[in-house]
Amino acid sequence: MAEFNEVWLDEGSAGSEAVARWCAERYRRLPDALWEYVPVESYAQWGGLKYLLLYLEWESRYPDEWMANAKSWGTKGGGLRDLTRAVPYLPDEIVDQLARLVCLAVRREHRVEDVRYAILARAIGDERLRPMLAEIAGDADEKIRLRARYLLWLLDHPELPTPKSGQWMAWLKGQG
Repeated sequence: MAEFNEVWLDEGSAGSEAVARWCAERYRRLPDALWEYVPVESYAQWGGLKYLLLYLEWESRYPDEWMANAKSWGTKGGGLRDLTRAVPYLPDEIVDQLARLVCLAVRREHRVEDVRYAILARAIGDERLRPMLAEIAGDADEKIRLRARYLLWLLDHPELPTPKSGQWMAWLKGQG
C-alpha cells in the first residue's frame, strides 16, 4: 500500500499527472463543479448559481435519476447551507425560486440533508412561504401535510434553535 501511495504522491510520476487530470476533469462535471468558494454577498453574481438551483430541483423532481448520475449529499447540504446564508443578498426572483424548492422538498419523500430546507425556510421567511405552505398543509397526503405544518410552526417560532432532525421528531410526537 505504501508503494502505491508513493507513486500517486510523487510529484514527477505519471500517477500524479493522472490524478491531476482526473481532478481537473471531475471539477468540470456535476456534482463537483458546484464546489467553489463564493462569498455569500456575491452569490447573486456567481455563474454557478443557476446550476446549483437546477441541481437541487433535479434531486427533488427526479430522485432516481439524480441518485444514479450526480448524487452527492455533501454538495446538496453545502449548497443549501450557502443559499441560506446568501438569502439577504439574492434578488427576489431567486428567493422566490428557493421558496418553490422548499415546497418541492415538502411534497416528496424525505431525503438526506432535507433538514437544511427547514433552515432555508426560516431564512426565506413568512411573506413568501406562508401562503404556499398553508396551501400544502391541506394536501390529501398526511406526510406532506405534516411537513408543511412543521415548517409553518417553525415560521411561527423564530426564537427556537436551528432546526435539527430531533426537533422534527419532537414536534411530530406532539402532534398526536
